[in-house]
This record gives sequence, structure tokens and C-alpha cells, in this order.
Amino acid sequence: MELGKKKATIIMWAIALPLTAVLIGLEWMDILDYGWVLPLLFVIMIIAGGIVKFIQKRVDPEAYQASLKEFEAEENAEEEITRIKIKRTWGGTICEFLTAMMLIVSWILILRDHPSLSSDGETLKIAGLCTVGAIWYHVTAYFHKMMGYPSSTVNQLKMCIYRKRALGLICAMFLICVFLIPDGNKAGEWFVIVLAFSFVLLFASKFVMGYVK
Repeated sequence: MELGKKKATIIMWAIALPLTAVLIGLEWMDILDYGWVLPLLFVIMIIAGGIVKFIQKRVDPEAYQASLKEFEAEENAEEEITRIKIKRTWGGTICEFLTAMMLIVSWILILRDHPSLSSDGETLKIAGLCTVGAIWYHVTAYFHKMMGYPSSTVNQLKMCIYRKRALGLICAMFLICVFLIPDGNKAGEWFVIVLAFSFVLLFASKFVMGYVK
């Protein structure tokens, strides 16, 4: 059985998307709270990638060895790319400004509605995860080793930077929507679910970054 990069990517999506759908369904039925959604999404993507590598190694050793050789070649190209200094741009500054504004507004709403955060662990958990995530993604967009994908071309590096900033924006948007949308608003709940699903797709995009030349 042949299991090249294209089929491996398809299998990864076939594993990750149903698990994500189950996760969203559990949250929708109030079996799982918002605070566990983002951490479990990370776990799902890590598990899906690991399963694909394991399957490829077992059923198509040649493709697996070819991927290792390709990895070695990419490492040499990555050394050249890491010499490129990532500079601040107008687009990056705007993304960071919008993220900061959404985080500030979110925390104002949180402190207004929940003055005693020590007694509201769920609120603190959601706010903390989204805030740390948003800041983390924007800060690491300036460091090659923290891109989540080792870039071997300039275009890949650009896409990694865009991906990081988009993930930071989604974290901030998710947080502000949770506290702006009134309870019982179905349209708002669906919007938050779409945001969470977009986050999964964007996070998983690093597994297909190699197709960018």
C-alpha cells in the first residue's frame, strides 16, 4: 500500500475532522465546557499527526524513508531561511493592535461582570487560555524556531507568519465573543463554534505547509 504525502494528509484530515465534530457536539450538548475546547483541539491535531506518521511507517516504509530524506534536504534550506530577520510590518502592527483592543475590552467585561475571579474558575480558565494564546501567537510570529513549521522557502515563512497572526486574532475574537454574546443566543453560539472550527483548520494548516513553494 502506497501512502505518500498527499494520502497521508488526507488521512490526517479524515482523523482530525470527525474528532473535532465530536468535540463540538459535546460542547453543544453542555457535556463539555468552553474551557476544555481549545486544549483538546491541540491534542486532537497532535494525535492525528502522530497516527499518520505511525501508519505511514508501517504500511509504506519507502514513502516514510523518502519523507526523512526530504526532511534532511529541507533542514539545509531552513538554515538559510533562519538567517532572514523577521521585521515588523504595517499588517502585523494592525493585527497586534486589533488583538490588544479585543483583549482589553474582554477583560473590562470580565472584571465588570465577574469582580471576584477567584470564585469563577471557568471564566478565569477561558480568559487565561485565550489571552495567553493570543499573545503567544503574535510574539512567536517573530521567531523562526517557534513558527510551528520549519520553513524552507521565503513563501513558507510568510505563510507561517500570516498563520500565527490569524491564530492570535481568532483567540482574541473567541474571547470577546464569549463575553459579548448573551446566553441563549443560538446565532451567537454558532458563530463561536465556527470560530473554534476555523481555529482547528488554521492550526492544522501547518501539516500542508510543505505544499507552499
